[in-house]
Amino acid sequence: DGIQYLIFCMSRLRVQSAESNIVFLSCATFQHRPIFRAFIVGELLLSVLTFYQRRGDYLLHTYCVMPDHYHLVLELKKVRSVSRILNNVHSAFVTTMEGKSNKHKQRYWSRHTWDVWIRSEEMYWQKVAYTLLNPWRAGLVKSPLDPYAFSNILEWRRKHGDEFMLDLFGRFGRRWK
Repeated sequence: DGIQYLIFCMSRLRVQSAESNIVFLSCATFQHRPIFRAFIVGELLLSVLTFYQRRGDYLLHTYCVMPDHYHLVLELKKVRSVSRILNNVHSAFVTTMEGKSNKHKQRYWSRHTWDVWIRSEEMYWQKVAYTLLNPWRAGLVKSPLDPYAFSNILEWRRKHGDEFMLDLFGRFGRRWK
């Protein structure tokens, strides 16, 4: 049963209320320009995120890159500072973008980012559901379980199954039905 599995998963997640090292991040592009509509630009951001994960800075639990912003749920590892992670990711992205185009320095990122430290299992699952439902809410896919090129919904479906995902969305996904 999906609910039993969700409860089991919640019991295995190690989230300490005061010392959590898991964070939910939302970052927007400058003036909400939809730069990630271009597939190559979205792929670039994912490759930068993957690079820093492989380097051991963090563990990326879930992600979703929308046309003008992105959401991450990540667990801090080697790098213990959200601002350092964002600086590394955004700097590498801009350096690569500027190197691939002949454009002069332009601004890519909003100065406002939103980070929320995960303080409970319930909060963790709510942020995972929110992140994975984002493409469906925006009308970029027809069904909440549909693949989206710039999220790891397929990885979650393979690991946990569709019933689990639907239960998760039903429990934590605001206005998903």
